[in-house]
Amino acid sequence: MCKGMILEHIQVEADEKGKKTFIYLGDGGGDYCPSLRLRKDDQVMPRKGFPLWDRIQSNPSLVQANVHEWSSAEELERILTHLISGVLIDGDNPNCTSSSPSLTETSAQNTIVPTVE
Repeated sequence: MCKGMILEHIQVEADEKGKKTFIYLGDGGGDYCPSLRLRKDDQVMPRKGFPLWDRIQSNPSLVQANVHEWSSAEELERILTHLISGVLIDGDNPNCTSSSPSLTETSAQNTIVPTVE
């Protein structure tokens, strides 16, 4: 199944619940289709030097979302923490409390950003 179609399904459900912002992390070519379906207030985080980043760089005007490249775990943590804090401060998810756990401290049951395989 296409990850883009899965993302669209998730977007519809989120819209019904009043959620507005998506943060999508990826590195493979299969992450390009969902990246194209993100909206202007969404964030896409391609891993620098990998197929998703290469495809976005080849024609960046096709991607509406804000692009935040990363290349190391430390950089990923810093950018993702900043983005999540921004989403919470903007009031996009009033039911969440603002906390910034280290990636090494985050367990499977505390996953913040869902992934689609």
